[in-house]
Amino acid sequence: MLSSSSDDEYFGNLAVYTPPKKSRYVLDNTVPDSMFRNRVLVMLHRLNVPKWKGIPPAHSNKLIIKRLSGALTNAVYFVAPPENVDAPKLLLRIYGPNASLFIDRTHELANLRRLARHKIGPYLLGEFANGRFEQWLDSITLTRDLVRDPVLSIFIARRLCEMHFAVTLSEHELHELPTVWHNWFKWLPPAREAVKKLRKPLPTMTVEAFASLERDFAAYYQWYLQWSSDKKQWPVLKLVFCHNDSQYGNILKRTARRRALRSPAAAHRVLVPVDFEYAGPNPRAFDIANHFAEWMANYHHPTHSYAMDSGSFPTVERRQEFYQAYAEQDAVLNHKLTLYDAAKLSTDLSPELRESIETYMQQCEAAMRAIMPSVHATWALWGILQHIEDENDEWVDVVDGSDTEEHAAAPASTENAPKEHVPPIGSSDFNYLGYSDAKLNLFYQCCASLGLESRGRDEFPYNDISKQNE
Repeated sequence: MLSSSSDDEYFGNLAVYTPPKKSRYVLDNTVPDSMFRNRVLVMLHRLNVPKWKGIPPAHSNKLIIKRLSGALTNAVYFVAPPENVDAPKLLLRIYGPNASLFIDRTHELANLRRLARHKIGPYLLGEFANGRFEQWLDSITLTRDLVRDPVLSIFIARRLCEMHFAVTLSEHELHELPTVWHNWFKWLPPAREAVKKLRKPLPTMTVEAFASLERDFAAYYQWYLQWSSDKKQWPVLKLVFCHNDSQYGNILKRTARRRALRSPAAAHRVLVPVDFEYAGPNPRAFDIANHFAEWMANYHHPTHSYAMDSGSFPTVERRQEFYQAYAEQDAVLNHKLTLYDAAKLSTDLSPELRESIETYMQQCEAAMRAIMPSVHATWALWGILQHIEDENDEWVDVVDGSDTEEHAAAPASTENAPKEHVPPIGSSDFNYLGYSDAKLNLFYQCCASLGLESRGRDEFPYNDISKQNE
């Protein structure tokens, strides 16, 4: 098997100089295993993916293919050449049948190409009618516990800032409605209709409660526009390219040593953001708020994977560390600060720069609280709609052959393969309505913290998070 450094050498600046090829053909993952393997190899030949052209079709039965997930939006596979064959490992995504409402694939693929030019995320290697091949990254997926690691949290802040800085928005993107509001107004009508069809609606999802939610969100939206109207100079409110789904499962930590990461100043680049399906223009504060909100989730909990634990929200101290790392990285990118060790917060700042960063941090906290209700409300709509689409899910889950003796081993250096039988988010067993209920309650708690309509909920305890939960 090849090391990830070898894979990096294969791809180099491929995304910049060689646009990935496209095929109009469909790759059907419901066919028998041997046929699926053959079609994967034929597709790789059509797309002229580096080194794979030399593997003859007769050897397709020797491919190592491991299904990693089968969610509503993607079926994801690890693909490797036969042993002792010099070709890079790949990630194969086959799109699900029910993603069109949430995901614009043309937009997503354009984003992947944009990001690859800045060495953010995996390279896009080939596209076909219902999926794509990407660069495989030897890595582990961050977990609920890993995002709480103080150093990794600093790294996440720095990487978010770099992504926000690197990708230039088009004139159209700069003048269109930010993604958070666009999604709300796009998802609201179908969610309203979905609520009417719920057989056993939760108290937050009755027709009457949903009508109140519409009014309350409209009032919050007007409040936010008024609140932000005189703060357009705040860096954290600048419209930038955002990930918009910065949960722990969408951040990888590379496991293979790379020459480019040996400098302590670049150590944070060991983290790689992935899954840009919801990416688009938003205020920087949205990505920060969404990441903090995801600290409350435990998508692999054996019984309550849908629940949100407010006690797990980052403490004031941890938020301040995150803001400082983000503000420092902004200063580095604007040539106002030299960073020597990405794992540490700077202590020898000039008085002027220190004051600037402290102001930046205060603005981050205020903006995070202001935009947080929108984070919870939009994901609540998403959960309602996913519940409806889940009921009509058309995935046919076939055996991929990876449980045979020949292919039993999981991919090297990855934790993507599930280790226990629990319903993670995105699976057909996930409790989407329970998730939406939790998000709606958080929406009202965060509105209460802003002095807005709360429907009887207490304020969200931003300042009273217990350190014991970290």
